Amino acid sequence: MDDAGDFAPAPPVIRRRPTAVRAAIAILVGFSTLIAIGTLFLVTPIASERGTWTSPVDALFTSVSAASDTGLVVVDTADHWSFWGELAIAVLITAGGLGIMASTTLAVLLGRRASLASRATVIDTFGGSLGGARDVVRRAVLFALAVQVVGAIAYLVVLALTGHAQGVGETLWQSIFYATSAFNNAGFDLVGRERGFTVFASQPLVLLTTAVLIVIGGLGFVIAGDLMRHRRWRPLAVETKLVVLATAVLIVAGAVVLGLVEWSNPRTLGPMGLIDKVVNALFASITPRSAGFASIDMRAMSPQSDTVTTLLMFIGSASGSTGGGIKVNTLAVLVLVVLATAGRRSEPEAFGRRIAVDTIARAVSVLVVSSSAVLIGVFVVSATGGFRAGTALFETVSAFGTVGLSMAGTPRHEDATSLVLATLMFLGRIGPIALVILLFGRDDRPEPIRLPEQTVRVG
Repeated sequence: MDDAGDFAPAPPVIRRRPTAVRAAIAILVGFSTLIAIGTLFLVTPIASERGTWTSPVDALFTSVSAASDTGLVVVDTADHWSFWGELAIAVLITAGGLGIMASTTLAVLLGRRASLASRATVIDTFGGSLGGARDVVRRAVLFALAVQVVGAIAYLVVLALTGHAQGVGETLWQSIFYATSAFNNAGFDLVGRERGFTVFASQPLVLLTTAVLIVIGGLGFVIAGDLMRHRRWRPLAVETKLVVLATAVLIVAGAVVLGLVEWSNPRTLGPMGLIDKVVNALFASITPRSAGFASIDMRAMSPQSDTVTTLLMFIGSASGSTGGGIKVNTLAVLVLVVLATAGRRSEPEAFGRRIAVDTIARAVSVLVVSSSAVLIGVFVVSATGGFRAGTALFETVSAFGTVGLSMAGTPRHEDATSLVLATLMFLGRIGPIALVILLFGRDDRPEPIRLPEQTVRVG
């Protein structure tokens, strides 16, 4: 009884947050910090062309739009912002495009003390090999910089050839800015007077250069790396095949539908020649996949084109890319599930491989959460902005999908609507990724006891 050790209290149990929670918090904090820094700079006189203070709401909206690679604007980028303001926007675009979420998560979870399970969580989410996890950010940065440098050179040549060069310094800056904006699927431009890329509607070289950069950025580092490494169809990963196939189908189908619908529209493709019609239809199919450039007046399109564009904006680009939306990966998995159900197969499969159950769960979760966010957004945007349902849906999907296209003209929004759209851009950028990490990241805890199975009627 005198042995004090028998009665010594047990050491306190230190409960650490699960790895997935810490990863999601890192994403939230990193992205919020980036936006805050951008807002504080953009509100100052040095960032504006006139040397005056910018409205905090306008500065916040622009910072969120740039960091989320959306491209919605409440003030014209070329007319309102000085060179330093434009440079700040380009930096925000680059930070968002390189994937502040991926970079922050890798930095936090893949340090020297990171466990194998923590590293697996990140690799499962962002792709890559477990052994080369520490090189993911470095290789992604090098890839992004290389593509943007080549893109800037291409723009420099194309702008000179098309007669849009405005002095060496100005043209060089525009080339760098456009390459950054296009590769990162941001949609910001330096044209001025709220004209956007409509000034390039008759310049196929400019539109095609932009389209190529959008597609490369929309595929992402992992998919592009797999394509460059193998260069043949057979050895490609199943995910790469699905993304490439789905991307090609969406681009071609979108271009055909938009081209046919708008072919004779006197306010869009109607007055153009054959080549310009084809190129602009192709561009109109590519840019809603999260880029946000517009070579035709979005407000002049037919309701059918609005519907197709909204659908493309909601789908977005590939997982781990510079784009947004629910991702073509999600769409591909859901289509495979439908095909498996229609064919009365127990498990969906593609290219000789079955799709894992947890992958299906992720796809369904992203779809449900994203759809719910859009529906709530439509209600709030229509209430604050006074828009009809169709316009509110278009604006909401554009913001949540980090696209940047607008039917209403974002500079005409009230502050309340701007704040709602900024919130949607923020959620659209970090929401789906954080959701995947939170709900489906690996856990160190043992697998729970499996309960008896029961079928439930659906449909």
